Amino acid sequence: MMSLNWKYKIAIWISVWSVGIFISYSIFNSNEFSIIEEGKLLELKSGIYDDVSQGGNSRIEKTHTENVQFNYQLGSNYEHAFIGVYFQREDFEFLTINGFEQLKMDLSSTNGKQFRLIFERLTKERDVTRPFQFILNLEEGVGEYALNMSSFKTPIWWFENHPQSVKDIDWSGDSIVSFNIESFKIVDSNVVDEVKINGIVLNNDLPLLFWIIASFGFLGVLLFKQKKKPPEIVIPQGKMGEVVYFIRSNLSLRSLSLESLSENFNKTGEAINLIVLEETGLKFKQYLMRERVELAKKLLRETNEKGFEISRLSGFNNSASFNQTFKSVMGKTPNEYRKEVKK
Repeated sequence: MMSLNWKYKIAIWISVWSVGIFISYSIFNSNEFSIIEEGKLLELKSGIYDDVSQGGNSRIEKTHTENVQFNYQLGSNYEHAFIGVYFQREDFEFLTINGFEQLKMDLSSTNGKQFRLIFERLTKERDVTRPFQFILNLEEGVGEYALNMSSFKTPIWWFENHPQSVKDIDWSGDSIVSFNIESFKIVDSNVVDEVKINGIVLNNDLPLLFWIIASFGFLGVLLFKQKKKPPEIVIPQGKMGEVVYFIRSNLSLRSLSLESLSENFNKTGEAINLIVLEETGLKFKQYLMRERVELAKKLLRETNEKGFEISRLSGFNNSASFNQTFKSVMGKTPNEYRKEVKK
Protein backbone atom coordinates (compact mmCIF):
# COMPACT_ATOMS: atom_id res chain seq x y z
CA MET A 1 0.00 0.00 0.00
CA MET A 2 1.31 3.45 -0.92
CA SER A 3 2.53 5.44 2.09
CA LEU A 4 0.77 8.62 3.18
CA ASN A 5 3.93 10.57 2.41
CA TRP A 6 3.71 9.61 -1.27
CA LYS A 7 -0.01 10.35 -1.37
CA TYR A 8 0.58 13.87 -0.17
CA LYS A 9 3.38 14.37 -2.68
CA ILE A 10 1.02 13.33 -5.44
CA ALA A 11 -1.63 15.68 -4.03
CA ILE A 12 0.87 18.55 -4.14
CA TRP A 13 1.79 17.74 -7.74
CA ILE A 14 -1.87 17.57 -8.82
CA SER A 15 -2.62 20.83 -7.02
CA VAL A 16 0.26 22.78 -8.51
CA TRP A 17 -0.27 21.43 -12.04
CA SER A 18 -4.06 21.88 -12.08
CA VAL A 19 -4.23 25.23 -10.37
CA GLY A 20 -1.29 26.51 -12.44
CA ILE A 21 -3.03 25.68 -15.72
CA PHE A 22 -6.31 27.10 -14.49
CA ILE A 23 -4.82 30.36 -13.20
CA SER A 24 -2.75 30.84 -16.37
CA TYR A 25 -5.79 30.38 -18.54
CA SER A 26 -7.85 32.65 -16.29
CA ILE A 27 -5.30 35.46 -16.43
CA PHE A 28 -4.77 35.42 -20.18
CA ASN A 29 -8.17 34.30 -21.43
CA SER A 30 -10.83 35.14 -18.89
CA ASN A 31 -11.53 38.82 -18.48
CA GLU A 32 -14.59 40.98 -18.23
CA PHE A 33 -15.67 44.47 -19.14
CA SER A 34 -18.93 45.80 -17.74
CA ILE A 35 -20.73 48.67 -19.44
CA ILE A 36 -23.85 48.52 -17.25
CA GLU A 37 -24.35 46.75 -13.92
CA GLU A 38 -27.66 46.63 -12.04
CA GLY A 39 -29.05 49.32 -14.31
CA LYS A 40 -26.19 51.74 -13.61
CA LEU A 41 -23.86 53.01 -16.34
CA LEU A 42 -20.25 52.50 -15.23
CA GLU A 43 -17.21 53.84 -17.09
CA LEU A 44 -18.80 55.07 -20.32
CA LYS A 45 -21.16 57.87 -21.24
CA SER A 46 -24.42 57.38 -23.14
CA GLY A 47 -26.52 59.36 -25.59
CA ILE A 48 -29.65 59.07 -27.74
CA TYR A 49 -29.91 59.21 -31.55
CA ASP A 50 -32.88 58.90 -33.94
CA ASP A 51 -33.98 58.97 -37.59
CA VAL A 52 -34.83 62.70 -37.74
CA SER A 53 -31.80 63.42 -39.95
CA GLN A 54 -33.21 60.84 -42.40
CA GLY A 55 -36.56 62.62 -42.54
CA GLY A 56 -38.12 60.46 -39.84
CA ASN A 57 -40.20 61.51 -36.86
CA SER A 58 -39.27 58.94 -34.20
CA ARG A 59 -38.93 60.57 -30.81
CA ILE A 60 -37.85 60.03 -27.25
CA GLU A 61 -40.70 60.55 -24.82
CA LYS A 62 -38.69 60.35 -21.60
CA THR A 63 -35.24 59.39 -20.32
CA HIS A 64 -34.25 58.44 -16.79
CA THR A 65 -30.88 59.80 -15.70
CA GLU A 66 -30.62 57.63 -12.58
CA ASN A 67 -30.45 54.46 -14.68
CA VAL A 68 -30.32 53.35 -18.31
CA GLN A 69 -33.99 53.57 -19.17
CA PHE A 70 -35.93 55.48 -21.84
CA ASN A 71 -39.39 55.72 -23.37
CA TYR A 72 -39.79 56.29 -27.11
CA GLN A 73 -42.12 55.97 -30.08
CA LEU A 74 -41.08 54.99 -33.60
CA GLY A 75 -42.35 57.36 -36.29
CA SER A 76 -43.95 56.64 -39.65
CA ASN A 77 -42.32 59.27 -41.89
CA TYR A 78 -39.22 57.19 -42.58
CA GLU A 79 -39.52 53.69 -44.07
CA HIS A 80 -36.75 52.27 -41.88
CA ALA A 81 -37.62 54.09 -38.65
CA PHE A 82 -35.19 53.68 -35.74
CA ILE A 83 -34.12 55.14 -32.44
CA GLY A 84 -31.19 54.11 -30.29
CA VAL A 85 -28.79 54.67 -27.44
CA TYR A 86 -24.99 54.70 -27.80
CA PHE A 87 -22.19 54.10 -25.30
CA GLN A 88 -18.68 55.50 -25.68
CA ARG A 89 -15.76 56.66 -23.56
CA GLU A 90 -15.89 60.03 -21.85
CA ASP A 91 -12.53 61.02 -23.37
CA PHE A 92 -13.62 59.77 -26.83
CA GLU A 93 -10.78 57.27 -26.98
CA PHE A 94 -11.40 53.83 -28.45
CA LEU A 95 -12.98 50.92 -26.61
CA THR A 96 -10.69 47.90 -26.36
CA ILE A 97 -12.49 44.57 -26.68
CA ASN A 98 -9.62 42.23 -27.55
CA GLY A 99 -10.16 38.65 -26.37
CA PHE A 100 -13.84 38.89 -25.54
CA GLU A 101 -15.93 36.04 -26.91
CA GLN A 102 -19.35 36.76 -25.48
CA LEU A 103 -21.74 39.65 -24.94
CA LYS A 104 -24.25 39.25 -22.12
CA MET A 105 -27.25 41.56 -21.89
CA ASP A 106 -30.11 42.04 -19.48
CA LEU A 107 -32.68 44.04 -21.43
CA SER A 108 -36.44 44.42 -21.14
CA SER A 109 -38.92 46.17 -23.43
CA THR A 110 -42.69 46.61 -23.05
CA ASN A 111 -43.41 46.94 -26.77
CA GLY A 112 -40.16 46.32 -28.64
CA LYS A 113 -39.75 43.39 -30.99
CA GLN A 114 -36.33 43.69 -32.64
CA PHE A 115 -33.15 45.55 -31.73
CA ARG A 116 -29.87 46.04 -33.57
CA LEU A 117 -26.79 45.66 -31.41
CA ILE A 118 -23.94 47.47 -33.16
CA PHE A 119 -20.21 47.86 -32.60
CA GLU A 120 -18.89 50.80 -34.65
CA ARG A 121 -15.25 50.20 -35.64
CA LEU A 122 -12.99 52.79 -37.25
CA THR A 123 -11.52 51.47 -40.51
CA LYS A 124 -7.77 51.28 -41.14
CA GLU A 125 -8.05 54.33 -43.38
CA ARG A 126 -9.47 56.24 -40.37
CA ASP A 127 -12.05 57.91 -42.62
CA VAL A 128 -15.24 56.00 -41.84
CA THR A 129 -16.69 53.62 -39.26
CA ARG A 130 -17.72 50.09 -40.12
CA PRO A 131 -20.68 48.58 -38.24
CA PHE A 132 -20.70 45.03 -36.93
CA GLN A 133 -24.22 44.20 -35.88
CA PHE A 134 -26.47 41.49 -34.53
CA ILE A 135 -30.27 41.47 -34.81
CA LEU A 136 -31.74 40.62 -31.40
CA ASN A 137 -35.26 39.21 -31.50
CA LEU A 138 -36.85 39.76 -28.13
CA GLU A 139 -38.59 36.75 -26.64
CA GLU A 140 -41.56 37.05 -24.31
CA GLY A 141 -40.58 36.40 -20.72
CA VAL A 142 -36.86 36.45 -21.55
CA GLY A 143 -34.69 39.34 -20.35
CA GLU A 144 -31.17 37.91 -20.37
CA TYR A 145 -29.32 37.14 -23.60
CA ALA A 146 -25.85 35.68 -24.23
CA LEU A 147 -24.41 36.29 -27.71
CA ASN A 148 -21.19 35.10 -29.34
CA MET A 149 -19.08 37.97 -30.59
CA SER A 150 -18.52 36.04 -33.83
CA SER A 151 -22.25 36.50 -34.57
CA PHE A 152 -21.77 40.23 -35.21
CA LYS A 153 -21.50 40.88 -38.97
CA THR A 154 -21.27 43.92 -41.23
CA PRO A 155 -24.61 44.48 -43.05
CA ILE A 156 -24.78 44.15 -46.85
CA TRP A 157 -25.73 47.81 -47.39
CA TRP A 158 -22.38 48.91 -45.97
CA PHE A 159 -20.44 46.88 -48.54
CA GLU A 160 -22.59 48.34 -51.32
CA ASN A 161 -21.40 51.79 -50.22
CA HIS A 162 -17.80 50.61 -49.68
CA PRO A 163 -17.17 47.94 -52.38
CA GLN A 164 -13.38 47.85 -51.86
CA SER A 165 -13.60 46.74 -48.24
CA VAL A 166 -12.66 43.24 -47.12
CA LYS A 167 -15.71 41.26 -46.05
CA ASP A 168 -14.19 38.85 -43.54
CA ILE A 169 -11.88 40.42 -40.97
CA ASP A 170 -11.11 39.97 -37.29
CA TRP A 171 -13.02 43.04 -36.26
CA SER A 172 -12.53 42.96 -32.49
CA GLY A 173 -9.68 45.12 -31.29
CA ASP A 174 -8.84 48.58 -30.04
CA SER A 175 -10.56 50.72 -32.67
CA ILE A 176 -14.16 50.45 -31.46
CA VAL A 177 -15.75 53.90 -31.41
CA SER A 178 -19.04 52.98 -29.73
CA PHE A 179 -21.55 50.28 -28.88
CA ASN A 180 -25.15 51.02 -29.91
CA ILE A 181 -28.53 49.50 -29.09
CA GLU A 182 -31.07 50.44 -31.73
CA SER A 183 -34.81 49.69 -31.83
CA PHE A 184 -36.34 49.39 -35.29
CA LYS A 185 -39.36 47.12 -34.92
CA ILE A 186 -42.09 47.23 -32.30
CA VAL A 187 -45.29 45.29 -31.67
CA ASP A 188 -47.62 48.28 -31.92
CA SER A 189 -46.43 51.50 -33.57
CA ASN A 190 -49.13 53.50 -31.78
CA VAL A 191 -47.86 52.58 -28.33
CA VAL A 192 -44.89 54.09 -26.50
CA ASP A 193 -42.19 51.52 -25.72
CA GLU A 194 -40.27 51.53 -22.45
CA VAL A 195 -36.76 50.05 -22.53
CA LYS A 196 -34.72 49.15 -19.47
CA ILE A 197 -31.12 48.02 -19.78
CA ASN A 198 -30.03 46.37 -16.54
CA GLY A 199 -26.74 44.88 -17.66
CA ILE A 200 -24.20 44.77 -20.50
CA VAL A 201 -21.06 42.69 -19.96
CA LEU A 202 -18.34 41.54 -22.35
CA ASN A 203 -16.54 38.45 -21.15
CA ASN A 204 -14.70 35.27 -22.07
CA ASP A 205 -16.29 32.29 -20.35
CA LEU A 206 -14.03 29.46 -19.31
CA PRO A 207 -14.69 26.10 -21.00
CA LEU A 208 -15.90 23.14 -18.99
CA LEU A 209 -12.50 21.40 -19.29
CA PHE A 210 -10.80 24.11 -17.23
CA TRP A 211 -13.47 23.99 -14.55
CA ILE A 212 -12.80 20.25 -14.28
CA ILE A 213 -9.05 20.88 -14.03
CA ALA A 214 -9.68 23.49 -11.35
CA SER A 215 -11.85 21.03 -9.42
CA PHE A 216 -9.02 18.47 -9.37
CA GLY A 217 -6.66 21.16 -8.20
CA PHE A 218 -9.04 22.23 -5.45
CA LEU A 219 -9.43 18.64 -4.22
CA GLY A 220 -5.67 18.26 -4.20
CA VAL A 221 -5.29 21.42 -2.12
CA LEU A 222 -7.88 20.19 0.38
CA LEU A 223 -6.11 16.85 0.73
CA PHE A 224 -2.77 18.54 1.21
CA LYS A 225 -4.09 21.06 3.76
CA GLN A 226 -5.38 18.26 5.97
CA LYS A 227 -1.78 17.28 6.66
CA LYS A 228 0.30 20.36 6.00
CA LYS A 229 0.27 23.86 7.43
CA PRO A 230 0.49 26.76 4.98
CA PRO A 231 4.07 27.98 4.43
CA GLU A 232 5.22 31.03 6.36
CA ILE A 233 5.53 34.25 4.39
CA VAL A 234 9.08 35.60 4.40
CA ILE A 235 9.13 39.39 4.34
CA PRO A 236 12.38 41.07 3.21
CA GLN A 237 13.83 43.38 5.84
CA GLY A 238 14.61 47.01 5.17
CA LYS A 239 14.77 50.34 6.94
CA MET A 240 11.02 50.36 7.44
CA GLY A 241 9.04 47.83 9.47
CA GLU A 242 8.04 44.57 7.84
CA VAL A 243 4.30 45.40 7.76
CA VAL A 244 4.73 48.72 5.96
CA TYR A 245 7.36 47.19 3.69
CA PHE A 246 4.96 44.43 2.75
CA ILE A 247 2.18 46.94 1.99
CA ARG A 248 4.43 49.05 -0.27
CA SER A 249 5.68 45.93 -2.06
CA ASN A 250 2.19 44.62 -2.79
CA LEU A 251 0.13 47.69 -3.74
CA SER A 252 -1.20 45.97 -6.86
CA LEU A 253 -2.90 43.23 -4.81
CA ARG A 254 -6.61 44.01 -4.71
CA SER A 255 -6.97 41.59 -1.79
CA LEU A 256 -4.62 43.66 0.39
CA SER A 257 -6.58 44.42 3.57
CA LEU A 258 -6.35 44.45 7.35
CA GLU A 259 -7.73 40.91 7.34
CA SER A 260 -5.09 39.56 4.95
CA LEU A 261 -2.29 41.35 6.84
CA SER A 262 -3.61 40.00 10.14
CA GLU A 263 -3.47 36.49 8.75
CA ASN A 264 0.00 36.92 7.23
CA PHE A 265 1.58 38.46 10.34
CA ASN A 266 -0.52 36.65 12.96
CA LYS A 267 -1.64 39.91 14.52
CA THR A 268 -5.03 41.51 15.09
CA GLY A 269 -6.37 44.18 12.77
CA GLU A 270 -6.04 46.74 15.56
CA ALA A 271 -2.38 45.84 16.01
CA ILE A 272 -1.69 46.18 12.28
CA ASN A 273 -3.44 49.55 12.24
CA LEU A 274 -1.36 50.76 15.17
CA ILE A 275 1.91 49.64 13.55
CA VAL A 276 1.09 51.49 10.33
CA LEU A 277 -0.03 54.58 12.25
CA GLU A 278 3.19 54.70 14.31
CA GLU A 279 5.44 54.37 11.24
CA THR A 280 3.56 56.55 8.74
CA GLY A 281 1.30 58.83 10.76
CA LEU A 282 -1.71 57.42 8.89
CA LYS A 283 -4.14 54.61 9.54
CA PHE A 284 -3.94 51.58 7.25
CA LYS A 285 -6.72 52.55 4.80
CA GLN A 286 -5.47 56.13 4.52
CA TYR A 287 -1.88 55.00 3.97
CA LEU A 288 -2.90 52.36 1.41
CA MET A 289 -4.98 54.90 -0.54
CA ARG A 290 -2.13 57.45 -0.53
CA GLU A 291 0.47 54.93 -1.72
CA ARG A 292 -1.77 53.57 -4.46
CA VAL A 293 -2.43 57.08 -5.74
CA GLU A 294 1.35 57.77 -5.69
CA LEU A 295 1.94 54.61 -7.69
CA ALA A 296 -0.78 55.62 -10.16
CA LYS A 297 0.80 59.08 -10.53
CA LYS A 298 4.15 57.48 -11.36
CA LEU A 299 2.55 55.23 -13.98
CA LEU A 300 0.63 58.15 -15.49
CA ARG A 301 3.86 60.16 -15.77
CA GLU A 302 6.22 57.47 -16.98
CA THR A 303 4.10 55.11 -19.09
CA ASN A 304 1.48 55.25 -21.83
CA GLU A 305 -0.74 52.60 -20.25
CA LYS A 306 -4.50 53.08 -20.55
CA GLY A 307 -6.42 54.26 -17.49
CA PHE A 308 -8.04 50.89 -16.80
CA GLU A 309 -4.62 49.17 -16.87
CA ILE A 310 -3.12 51.71 -14.46
CA SER A 311 -6.16 51.16 -12.24
CA ARG A 312 -5.40 47.42 -12.18
CA LEU A 313 -1.66 47.85 -11.62
CA SER A 314 -2.34 50.22 -8.72
CA GLY A 315 -4.63 47.74 -6.98
CA PHE A 316 -8.00 49.45 -7.45
CA ASN A 317 -11.10 47.28 -7.85
CA ASN A 318 -12.24 49.04 -11.03
CA SER A 319 -11.73 52.20 -13.08
CA ALA A 320 -14.64 53.99 -11.43
CA SER A 321 -13.13 53.48 -7.96
CA PHE A 322 -9.72 54.54 -9.28
CA ASN A 323 -11.03 57.77 -10.85
CA GLN A 324 -13.06 58.68 -7.76
CA THR A 325 -10.19 58.06 -5.31
CA PHE A 326 -7.60 59.81 -7.48
CA LYS A 327 -9.78 62.90 -7.86
CA SER A 328 -10.57 63.02 -4.13
CA VAL A 329 -6.82 63.04 -3.35
CA MET A 330 -5.46 65.11 -6.24
CA GLY A 331 -8.44 67.34 -7.04
CA LYS A 332 -8.30 66.27 -10.69
CA THR A 333 -8.97 63.16 -12.75
CA PRO A 334 -6.14 60.81 -13.83
CA ASN A 335 -6.55 61.99 -17.42
CA GLU A 336 -6.30 65.64 -16.38
CA TYR A 337 -3.20 64.88 -14.29
CA ARG A 338 -1.48 63.06 -17.17
CA LYS A 339 -2.16 65.92 -19.60
CA GLU A 340 -0.81 68.41 -17.06
CA VAL A 341 2.46 66.62 -16.30
CA LYS A 342 3.15 65.73 -19.96
CA LYS A 343 2.76 69.24 -21.37
